[in-house]
Amino acid sequence: MGPDAVKLVSADELIYEWLSVKLPEEVEIIAKASELTAQWELEAYAQVVPGKSTDADIARFLKDKMEAYGFSDAWNPEQNPNVNSGADRGHSHATDKVIQPGDVIQIDFGVRVWDMWVSDIQRFAYVLRPGETSAPDSVQYYFESSIGGNRVALAAMAPGVKGYEVDRAQREWMAERGSEPVMWSTGHPVGYVAHDIGPSLGGGLLEDPSSRPSVMRPLKPGQLFAFDGFHAWKLPDGGLKTMSVEEIAVVTEDGARYILAPQEELVLISSDR
Repeated sequence: MGPDAVKLVSADELIYEWLSVKLPEEVEIIAKASELTAQWELEAYAQVVPGKSTDADIARFLKDKMEAYGFSDAWNPEQNPNVNSGADRGHSHATDKVIQPGDVIQIDFGVRVWDMWVSDIQRFAYVLRPGETSAPDSVQYYFESSIGGNRVALAAMAPGVKGYEVDRAQREWMAERGSEPVMWSTGHPVGYVAHDIGPSLGGGLLEDPSSRPSVMRPLKPGQLFAFDGFHAWKLPDGGLKTMSVEEIAVVTEDGARYILAPQEELVLISSDR
């Protein structure tokens, strides 16, 4: 190669850095969108009439909120929001299942603002049975395990930590709390799309995480992650139900912080409505 020859260098890492690390102003926009997302989920729960309302009714309420504010869907419109008051169905559309006393309800919902930035938040509720004033001890334990796992994952996040290490920390917590295993990763990058560019918070159970390059990526300040705290248990009919309270955090210079107030209390819905 002569002295005047041009050497081409891949721009992959430059593009990766540009897309995965968000500006402080972008973090603020996504935080505001996430706060609205969480607020609307709580408003949706306030509309539920046990024995009458369906999962699809909650989804329609949230769709109407998006339309009124001029927002669009953070992911596939057919699957956003996912409302699930029965056994786990994974990422899917809300069905016409009627919500009943004793149900644990999941809302997984995200919005796109200014056709650019997205949110991805989950909130959980329990429908009180007649005579109940609080959730049964078992359900409360599952909820506390879920938010505990989320806190463990947050504590594991810091610059230089690899994605699989965050996932592993959360899965160790799940094992301590007696959770059934789940197929989903602890979390994913979020920002311009619901599953954005950046390290995947998965692979914690792999003997050789290097088989998944995305989980070997180190976390960097300015990266945002939507991540769950999981607790799964078996239902009497043999099905599986999972609590997966999902929050968003931004990596800082010395750790990570939530960009909105996390769910601390299980939403309780009266059966007397």
